[in-house]
Amino acid sequence: LPPPPLANVDYADQAQAVNTLLPIWQAWKIEGAPTTVDIDLGIDGVRVTGRVPQLWPQALRRLRTGKLKTRFRLRYWIDYLAVVAAGHDVALEMAGFAPKKKTLEVAHYAGNIDAPAATAALAELIAVYRAGQRRPLPYHPDLDDEYDPDQNKAFDNVSYRFKPDAYFPHHLMRDPYFLRLLGDDDAPLGESAEQSPFIQAIETISGPMNAALTTV
Repeated sequence: LPPPPLANVDYADQAQAVNTLLPIWQAWKIEGAPTTVDIDLGIDGVRVTGRVPQLWPQALRRLRTGKLKTRFRLRYWIDYLAVVAAGHDVALEMAGFAPKKKTLEVAHYAGNIDAPAATAALAELIAVYRAGQRRPLPYHPDLDDEYDPDQNKAFDNVSYRFKPDAYFPHHLMRDPYFLRLLGDDDAPLGESAEQSPFIQAIETISGPMNAALTTV
């Protein structure tokens, strides 16, 4: 822990939780020091450049001492797509805490795809980005975290939190940008999951990532 006042007993639970991630990090370090790779790709007329750190011989790895929410998983996924599309035959591995509320359960995911699949997935995300430059996208990573398609009445449960009479309104109801994307009060996210532009956006943006990653 850091020095006082942050080293007091109030932070003991957080320190214990972070320590549960140490074995994962130590296992990664056995493989040696990671490298940073330069990216310079041409995809559908778009030049994608940058630098991606933390590349081990077998995997691109990310350790987060916080919750692995969609906003972070997508960031790591896009890094991974660029690395594989650039010709590095590696897996993606990430560890942190489960995005669920009121838990510090360790979440450890891994997966891999080949270069053609990575290039296609990156091209799809570029197309989504371009579409977002023309008109607002019905998407937010926090809504992505909220929607669990395996949950009973998943769409109804999420959609209700965006209705005017919701007892616990979703925090995105305080986002003036997101409010402009919602539909009518009785169906703010659409009539059903199949017809919802928000769910379609989730499936397009993070669907390939969710399909590729499995729990370690």
